[in-house]
Amino acid sequence: MAIGCLSPKSSTPSEAISESWAQEVVEYAVGLGEATDKNIGLDHSKVREYWLLRGPRLAWTAVIFFTFSLVCQELLKKNLATDRLYMVVVSVVALMIALYMLYWRLPDAIEGSVLRAAHDYYKGWKSGYETKTPKPKPIYPGNADPRMFSPEPKP
Repeated sequence: MAIGCLSPKSSTPSEAISESWAQEVVEYAVGLGEATDKNIGLDHSKVREYWLLRGPRLAWTAVIFFTFSLVCQELLKKNLATDRLYMVVVSVVALMIALYMLYWRLPDAIEGSVLRAAHDYYKGWKSGYETKTPKPKPIYPGNADPRMFSPEPKP
């Protein structure tokens, strides 16, 4: 129904406008739901990417770094038991922090992908909506020549 047209159910123009507005909201919500539903199954690929592929790489990188640091410490520093313990504790804490960040990266990536799909739908809807509504004519200050404000170069 076009805005301003009276339906058999509505008796006043304001009721017709509110019905039209409600219909547009429902159509937008349905379209948005369809756009975000395209991401069903995304979680499986993100789990594979973030936890199954990056997790082992992170673990191997941490083990190599820990081993390299321990070897350098043994060869280059004084061999004190407290230095070794400190090195192990710092390395384990760094690994736990990295794993924690990797764990939370998955839901962030899924949410970001869904939000991107929703934004793309909104952007497309908005550009389609803007082409339906008439654009007001620009108002130029005073008696200014409209060519002054055009992006085209002046002759």
